[in-house]
Amino acid sequence: MQSLLNMERHLMTEWSSEHGISLPDSLASIVLIADANDTSSGCIAIEYSFENIGSAQAEIADAEDDAL
Repeated sequence: MQSLLNMERHLMTEWSSEHGISLPDSLASIVLIADANDTSSGCIAIEYSFENIGSAQAEIADAEDDAL
């Protein structure tokens, strides 16, 4: 936990269709990340990316540009 807290180590794994892994329901990748809150506790996060991530990011960028 101390190494994660000090950012000396990173704990992450990724399952990705780019690496030949078959994922269901239009998923492009699944990422699991561990992080430390302090020396005795931490948390994990799961991130899902879908095959339409490029068009979704473009739509978000367009919406942000329109907001300005």
